[in-house]
Amino acid sequence: MYYDAIDLLKGMISRPSFSREEGEVADFLKKSWEKAGYKVNRKGNNLWLIAPGFDLDKPTLLLNSHIDTVKPASGWTKDPFKPEETEDERLYGLGSNDAGASVVSLYEAFRVLSGKEQPYNLIFLASCEEEVSGKNGLESALADLPPISFAVVGEPTGMQPAIAEKGLMVLDCVSTGKAGHAARNEGINAITLAMKDIEWFNTYQFPEKSDFLGPVKMSVTIIHAGTQHNVIPDRCILLGTIRTFSARTRAQAKARLEALTAGIAAAWGCTAAVGWTDGTPALCNDAGLAAAMERAAVSVFGKSGCVQIEPQMISEDFACYGSEVPICCALLGVGSPVGLHSAAFCPDSSVLLPAARFLAESAWSVLEDARA
Repeated sequence: MYYDAIDLLKGMISRPSFSREEGEVADFLKKSWEKAGYKVNRKGNNLWLIAPGFDLDKPTLLLNSHIDTVKPASGWTKDPFKPEETEDERLYGLGSNDAGASVVSLYEAFRVLSGKEQPYNLIFLASCEEEVSGKNGLESALADLPPISFAVVGEPTGMQPAIAEKGLMVLDCVSTGKAGHAARNEGINAITLAMKDIEWFNTYQFPEKSDFLGPVKMSVTIIHAGTQHNVIPDRCILLGTIRTFSARTRAQAKARLEALTAGIAAAWGCTAAVGWTDGTPALCNDAGLAAAMERAAVSVFGKSGCVQIEPQMISEDFACYGSEVPICCALLGVGSPVGLHSAAFCPDSSVLLPAARFLAESAWSVLEDARA
């Protein structure tokens, strides 16, 4: 089982699977799982397996992680698509941990649990477009799945279970000035206009703060402007994210940024536009499910291996389930000394088997509580 999981993970790494471009790795996984004897359901690049003996009178457990990756950072010193296993059992490669390791761990857990009759239905979903909160990812697949009673999601967190995540909203902002020659006192610089908005992103503090998830987090991540050095740019595009803890704070962020942008544009006699892409909502774990999964984590990893970390700024499309049923997001990490999306990220493949055991123990612990 261990070597099967490693081989599957290496196959995923060797196939580029950027968000919205997961077709090749989805084809590979579908073929691999069909060869193992499973019927693979597919919608776009989302794949799912349903254990035999599905019964609508039973609760349904979903195992979920994602197959898409971010693009490699410029600092990569290794080939991101050439899986490299070291002597200390670490596996290098893009997506090896976020979230390829979770995908193969959950698949192995599904294989074990679906091999015999369980008091619950079991579904394993490998979804796409998670890194960009895409509409064709989990949100799309969820509409084709039977009702889900509870779910376990795999994500890397340094082997520490996470208790909540903020919701995500993606911004596409455009400031429009007036072109002119850089040597003359003419034109309206669109970059100068955008700087006002950027300053607000970096300094503004929303008055409402969550005791559980903390303050709203805003970031500007991409700026595009100008065509050549001697022309005043008449257009500046900036992209960023706002991570909120409730629908109300998300609406407040929209209203404040639109008002600020309109005020700056009016003062300079130009136009500006703000576009919004609503990402995933905030993720808050159900207390009962969290307690059950914490018991499972302690039984597998010991008390020292189960730590409740502070709420995270990352977003997770697993939160979409929370609008339908109680959820618990337990994130599994692999102890890399550096963070996600780094060229130096180095997962430890030896955690695959204990991770699969933890997922199985979690399912059993939740069901025991349900029967109590």
